Amino acid sequence: MLALNQCVNLLPCRMRLSGKFVLCTGALSAAAFCAFWFVSSTVTAKISHLGRWFLLASILCWIVPAASSYLASKRSWIPDHLTLVRCVVGTLPLICMPLAFVVSLIGWGDPQEHVIRAFLHEIHRVLPEPMVGRLVLRFGISLTALLATTAAWLAVSILTRRFRVRTLLVFSLCMLLITNLLLLDLSMSLYTAKGWPICGLLLTFFLGSLFSIAVSANHTRLGIATLLSTGGVFAILFVAGCIFLFRKSSPEKRLPESAATAVWSLDLTKAGCPPSWWGGPTPYSAPNQIAFADARTIGMVFPTSQPSKGGGFEYTTCVLSIDAERGTGIAHKEVKYMDPSISGRADGSFVVAARDRWTTFSRGLEELKSSNGVGTLDSGRTQEDIRLSEELRHFRLDQDQTLWFEDQGSRRALSHGSCDGSWPHALNENRFFFAACTKFMVFDGLGNLVAQEDFVRPKVNFAAVSRNRRRFAVAVYVWGFGDPSYLEEESIVIYDVSSLQPIFGVRSSPLPKLQSWTALSPDGSLVAIGAEQTLRLFRLPPE
Repeated sequence: MLALNQCVNLLPCRMRLSGKFVLCTGALSAAAFCAFWFVSSTVTAKISHLGRWFLLASILCWIVPAASSYLASKRSWIPDHLTLVRCVVGTLPLICMPLAFVVSLIGWGDPQEHVIRAFLHEIHRVLPEPMVGRLVLRFGISLTALLATTAAWLAVSILTRRFRVRTLLVFSLCMLLITNLLLLDLSMSLYTAKGWPICGLLLTFFLGSLFSIAVSANHTRLGIATLLSTGGVFAILFVAGCIFLFRKSSPEKRLPESAATAVWSLDLTKAGCPPSWWGGPTPYSAPNQIAFADARTIGMVFPTSQPSKGGGFEYTTCVLSIDAERGTGIAHKEVKYMDPSISGRADGSFVVAARDRWTTFSRGLEELKSSNGVGTLDSGRTQEDIRLSEELRHFRLDQDQTLWFEDQGSRRALSHGSCDGSWPHALNENRFFFAACTKFMVFDGLGNLVAQEDFVRPKVNFAAVSRNRRRFAVAVYVWGFGDPSYLEEESIVIYDVSSLQPIFGVRSSPLPKLQSWTALSPDGSLVAIGAEQTLRLFRLPPE
């Protein structure tokens, strides 16, 4: 501070006086931030109500500029003679400064992410999710800066009794530059327990200094050259940022969104089994809760809830058979299985299995065969299922989400890191699928990579495979920001196993909570997609 004061003394008289005002306001702002940080760190147990912290921050944002303006007037650092009442009343708009921060947090970044995603969809580009997160943060910071600038400009205009739009524009541009460059970039590089206090200290010093500069500059009419030069600097930085983001982005994957309408749409509630209102199928359970028995029959098994006699709800598991030709329910039945799965058979029957027991049902859900709680799951599976499971055992996923290929004592890593809930799936005897967050990979039986598809930001999960092993489905989805976050987009995309190219795609409607039910018909000519209480059937392009 002493070195800065000596540098100020070397300036001309008018600039020296303004410089002292700037340093005084910046120092008082930084001191107020230190006091606020100290109190928040040591007296948290005594002051736990958020409103009290908000009130304290508002008072500090009001008192510090008022005190520095009154001191500058008494010391003749500014030409205006400001009374204490005028300083206190004039800086009243600064009480709203913390409110600007609160307004920017509305939706916890979700509205900002919607705007960014819509813009990227329009230009057919996609950014990685961490980059989108930084843009959302910058969006919120910029909104905070603009709202805070408006409050500060009102205070400056009331103090100096000069309402000048040019001052507002220059002040806004400077605030945008300081908050984006200092607050965000410094906090990213100093993202530690000591980093945020340092960033806050520097930010409050610069913002306090900027307020005093605006008070001093508002006495003189800013020329058009000042406005143009400030705007030019901001425009250059803005264009440079856009170029940087464009280079970091990738072309958006143009999925084959189909314009075809559904063959039929079924309300599962009217079919006799209302899906439970809570939860919903997960990426693990969604592929296992729906299956085609043949081209005429679809089977489903999922949790359901019914009002109980004593009040509340009774939760059970429902087995439902559906006529795939007409889109109507055939029969439904409650079972006592926990977390069951369903699979279809070529004779038109279903196998509902859970852990160590299974039951075979007909199209009308008559019980044909059961393990009666004894036996293994293999008893309810076909020989092809068992053979593919044996081949799939070569692919191992460890606790670190690393996929390994093991064969004859040797072991090698195929993929490092994946999202929770991802695991390998057998497409056929020589094609094995693995989803790793934003991309999926297909390996042959020896663990060699055959193909991969990277969606950059949207994540991907396995959805279904046809019984003839010629087509498979994936769920491509975007998980939003906000608190709590939720599913924003989902598309079910059908791929050809031999060419590994997409042949069909449809957006999920309604959106599920986690992932839609998806099932392919035995010959791969139909796909059933369901979420919430709705199930739809689509006809796929011929092979």
